[in-house]
Amino acid sequence: MFKNKFFVFIATLLLLSSCITISPADNEKEQQSMQLTQIAINQQLTQIASGEENQNDSDSVEDLEIYSLGSEHVNEEGGYSFRTISGFTLEEFEGGFIYMAPSDANTEYGPLVSMNTEKLDGSISLYEAFSNVKNNLTGDSDLEAQSETDITVDGWPAISANLTGEIEGREVGGRIVYIHIASTQEFLMAGIAPVDIWHPLSQTFEDVLQSIVFDTSSDSEPLCGNGICGDFEHPGNCPQDCGSPDPEPLCGDGFCGDFENSGNCPQDCGNPEPEPLCGDGFCGDFEHSGNCPQDCGNPQPEPLCGDGFCGDFEHAGNCPQDCK
Repeated sequence: MFKNKFFVFIATLLLLSSCITISPADNEKEQQSMQLTQIAINQQLTQIASGEENQNDSDSVEDLEIYSLGSEHVNEEGGYSFRTISGFTLEEFEGGFIYMAPSDANTEYGPLVSMNTEKLDGSISLYEAFSNVKNNLTGDSDLEAQSETDITVDGWPAISANLTGEIEGREVGGRIVYIHIASTQEFLMAGIAPVDIWHPLSQTFEDVLQSIVFDTSSDSEPLCGNGICGDFEHPGNCPQDCGSPDPEPLCGDGFCGDFENSGNCPQDCGNPEPEPLCGDGFCGDFEHSGNCPQDCGNPQPEPLCGDGFCGDFEHAGNCPQDCK
């Protein structure tokens, strides 16, 4: 009998991640759905492992020194594609659940990599849902999720955490990555292996993660109006959930704001610099005899040629009558 409790558990974590407050009737339906899902996954995993019990119960796992990416695989039901791991057998299950492991992997502690996707309850944030996933995981196993980090996968927001602990008395390492896609879908990728194997496998896990591409062509727009300011909502596209955008400058409130000045709001910021005040008896910085003779005096008069006197600006060239 196939007894991989960890990955059966991972397969049902997403069903629990968005269950916060639901009615008793809905709760009963949810529990039935979860039970049916777990039974289906158990049955399919049991079929895969039939005839391999003796080999898989062994504590020895072939330690591949180098793990590398394989071909691209498309999970149409889950709406995502990714690169497989060379030498790992891939199995698909109903609901978009993927399971990858080498043929000689221990059924309890791997090395194993899984992916699962579910429709998302748009009323829960990325961080709330991940907290539920983490609490469910650590509460029902001897694993701990540590070193939480915000990342992106195919441009979508995600949270990554390292797994440490023991499974069946064997020290293991691993990682979980939880992703929100367009506020309508959640995705969980998990990996586990004995610590000495996880070290080389962890980089390949990262390579697989970064190769994931989600098909969001049928996804809906952010759920504006549900009371939650989602990852892709902001005051500009959903003021109902995220608050109104920054208001226009409030001219007349007695405060010269960041976007106000004397030109667009003299009430709050004072009048603009006045034009030169010609006629005030003072020859200002921008006044001269040409534009304000009242303050700065008349311009220098033209030479008075012909008055019999050779003035300062007269000479034989321009006034031969006076300056012979």
